[in-house]
Amino acid sequence: MRWSAFLPLCLFLATGCSKHTVSPYISPRVTGRVVNARTGVPLVHVQVAQEHRARATELKGGEQLLLPAPVRTDQSGLFAISSEQALTPFRTRLTVRPLIFDLSGYKHLRMVFLETETTNTPAGEPILEVGDIRMEPLKP
Repeated sequence: MRWSAFLPLCLFLATGCSKHTVSPYISPRVTGRVVNARTGVPLVHVQVAQEHRARATELKGGEQLLLPAPVRTDQSGLFAISSEQALTPFRTRLTVRPLIFDLSGYKHLRMVFLETETTNTPAGEPILEVGDIRMEPLKP
């Protein structure tokens, strides 16, 4: 058998049997609920965003377009930020970015979570369930 035909077949089979994907997850899906800290009532239309290393004002136009858009809570106070994948043949580390919560009439809130708090769905998608986030009203 010719080695030139055998070698590509071996490479194909070796890479096909691997669990490594060419688009690994770089950020988990984040879900939770935002409530009033005093009453426990769900808050609607809270803007939830992931904090990035550079400020949006320091980024160039194309870089700003790559930032994920903030999400808003629904009528039940629930939010979900989609996971992110990168197209790379190299393994990357999962990054959990701080979350910023903003709603008029409430104190601005920044929360940090750890990679160790994430879990995976049966399909392999990383997910971070943050539970109830309690926002304090500005006035008593």
